Amino acid sequence: MKKITKKINWNNNTLTIETGVIAKQATSSVMVKMEDTVLLVTVVGENNNNISEKDFFPLRVDYIEKSYAAGKIPRSFFKREGRPSEREILISRLIDRSIRPIFPKDYYNEVQIIVNVLSLDPKIDPDILAIIGSSCALSISPIPVNFSISAVRVGMKNNIFYCSNSKEESSDLDLVVSGTDKSVFMVESESKELPEKKIAEAITFAKRQMEPLLNLINIMKEEMSIEKWKYYNANINNELQIEIEDKFELNIRNAYEIKEKQVRQEHLKLTKKKIHDSYVLEKDKNTIEINEIISRIEKKIIRDSIINKDLRIDGRDSKKVRNISIEKNLLPRTHGSALFTRGETQAIVVITLGDSRDAQIIDGIMEETKDNLIVHYNFLPYCVGEIGLIGHTKRREIGHGNLVKKGIKSLIPSQKDFPYVIRVVSEITESNGSSSMASVCGSSLALMDAVSV
Repeated sequence: MKKITKKINWNNNTLTIETGVIAKQATSSVMVKMEDTVLLVTVVGENNNNISEKDFFPLRVDYIEKSYAAGKIPRSFFKREGRPSEREILISRLIDRSIRPIFPKDYYNEVQIIVNVLSLDPKIDPDILAIIGSSCALSISPIPVNFSISAVRVGMKNNIFYCSNSKEESSDLDLVVSGTDKSVFMVESESKELPEKKIAEAITFAKRQMEPLLNLINIMKEEMSIEKWKYYNANINNELQIEIEDKFELNIRNAYEIKEKQVRQEHLKLTKKKIHDSYVLEKDKNTIEINEIISRIEKKIIRDSIINKDLRIDGRDSKKVRNISIEKNLLPRTHGSALFTRGETQAIVVITLGDSRDAQIIDGIMEETKDNLIVHYNFLPYCVGEIGLIGHTKRREIGHGNLVKKGIKSLIPSQKDFPYVIRVVSEITESNGSSSMASVCGSSLALMDAVSV
């Protein structure tokens, strides 16, 4: 591998991306530098052109922060970093949601991205650089991604937008946008009661700011000139699809007319089993191809219902909200509680108030802080009628808890006006879409119940 270094002046800092020196046994790797923040991004991909029975894309993203990057020694007894922190998991999810759309829809080969923070400048948060570095490492690799993406963080003061290198408490907006100069793939924001129009303007501003970063990645990609791997993709036999549609589309269409989620899923499960028995077991057709045909039929039915009939799966039109019911002061011995139900999604949210000793101490490489608002979101298997192991907190639960926290944070009184530590726990008891937003609604109700006591 030849050494290639590219630099750009961006947001009043020099951004450097380098490849060909470190981690040369990985499929691809880049060093990303901005001031004293340095990241090593590695990509390893499975080069497999054989027929696979996988019908999903096994992408793994791990963002890792070590104490040495900030000149610290871990405070644990073993003096070694343990399981990933919430911040590491949240940034891993941020990278994943940004880059997942750039892979071909039918790409099922395994890919792992590891981002190591090697050095940290407290003024330069590594999260945006991690997304940029991941996109660049994929673009210059032989993995067949469709295009490159970039990311920016947007802040706002005095009604003026600007690119920010880290989250600023004084800003009215903390918005992370990833995508291209034409399309947006991922948006995550926290704001101080800004109107929808202002958020839309901020996203448009972000798209313009990504152009020079995309140009840098594309120039590096052209200079590397790596041939992309070929991979197995199920070329759908149109005649086979028509045959399956003729035999089973009516069954699938009838299933989607059932409003209750679990009953509908049971009918779909039986129909899909019949299709697999007829074509995979009896006629030895490829499982992936059959699953793709079923998926296309389902998509056609749902799309036709929404666009041509203005009907969603549960029979609602595009303007009707699912039935909502609420109950406050649900639990007798808690400081605050509420039951929020919207359609087939339900959350019990519980509030506990404590003093300053109950604050969560966050010992990260950025800084050590105390958090007076603690939000936990739990999604146990029974809420979707499944059986599963209960163990460590999953990435999704941490991510959704963070969304809930962003939704209520700006409404929490200052410590001067309300000198308590607040713990919010959302227990999802039923789920059929947007349980995180049900948690936001339930949290608002439970907080009001706690204050009224």
